[in-house]
Amino acid sequence: MEEVKENEDSTVASLTAEDQEVLNKIEEGEIDEEAVKSPKSLDEKYNCYHSQGYVIDPSVGLIYTNYELISKQRRLVFTLLKQVGRNILSGKSIMNISFPVYVFEAYSLLDRFASLYNFVPTLLSPIITMTDGLERMKVVVTWVVGSMNLGISQYKPFNPILGETLQAQLGEYKVYGEQVSHHPPISSIMVVGKYLKVFGLHGIIANTYPNSAIATTNGKRIIKLDGEYPVEYEITHPQTQIRGLMLGKRTFNYNGFIKISDKSNELYAIIYINPTQQGFLSSLFYRKEHRDDYIKGFITKDKSLVENPNSALLNKKGHLSYFEGYWIEELSIDGKIVWSINNMRSNTLISPADKLLSDSSLRADLQALKNNDEAESQRQKDILEEIQRNDRKLRANAKKK
Repeated sequence: MEEVKENEDSTVASLTAEDQEVLNKIEEGEIDEEAVKSPKSLDEKYNCYHSQGYVIDPSVGLIYTNYELISKQRRLVFTLLKQVGRNILSGKSIMNISFPVYVFEAYSLLDRFASLYNFVPTLLSPIITMTDGLERMKVVVTWVVGSMNLGISQYKPFNPILGETLQAQLGEYKVYGEQVSHHPPISSIMVVGKYLKVFGLHGIIANTYPNSAIATTNGKRIIKLDGEYPVEYEITHPQTQIRGLMLGKRTFNYNGFIKISDKSNELYAIIYINPTQQGFLSSLFYRKEHRDDYIKGFITKDKSLVENPNSALLNKKGHLSYFEGYWIEELSIDGKIVWSINNMRSNTLISPADKLLSDSSLRADLQALKNNDEAESQRQKDILEEIQRNDRKLRANAKKK
């Protein structure tokens, strides 16, 4: 975690005209104290989102309504803009900025990443007893889509310290995590069962713009299935985007697409996220027909179609299987609903008593925040950051020698 230093104000050419307009408003002090309220659904089936501060907008999807946190975050960004200059909202990475703990949740980023695998025992484990490659790929697609609603908290987790670890039990599976790189920050997660193992490398690059924040995850998830019919899957990460950072409604969604490869059976899948958005697949869609959380995709044996996705693929004939749905709600494969939030079953990560002293749950700053002592949490966080800065200098000096 690098210390924030003041930068000279400069207009960044990469900002759009809309970005510049919003930035001018922010610099003049025009920020929302709370998000603009929108049409919403309080249907009980969405309780898993309501409990995290979200409502469902029938035209958009997830809208965040924790106005207290939104107000704190907007005031913080406004303060950083005054201290650091325009670069803080020009698409630059914010991973090296030290934020105050009043916008944090009492979890490490390792915990956040580990929670993304909570559905391994329920949604993914059925592939253990399956032999048909196409049917197993359908299960993998279901797990990927079903897991997208995990890790959507808008509180900031604590950045893991290099060498920080995590141990947990997830049903019959053991979960291990470690922060394996500091610059760039990379977290490694491993979920281990008797026949099924899942590995994940998560290298986050978070960039801010005047009214949005985009997080790109470098790295991949690997599924390894042992036994009589071994197979290995390679899965890319989606990009996440928060809109309404400073003005308007606060929304959460994913961008782009997710690729899944089973090279041993020559099976490939691609999941398009919000394919009807303006400027993407415009040759097929001329108006918005779905919410922003709409997904659509296919399974194919043609590797080139997944390596070079384009607007002609979604309606192309000859794919082995087609699927569509809404990642916050349900997924249908070949017309059959295979996952729904109505039957969502998730295991909970349970921390063991005999964990390593480097376990993220033992961090002094995190423990203090759990006890609602923000002042002590901030003090301990500052201490840890100073230690980490000094350690980095020692490593740099040793490398020079």
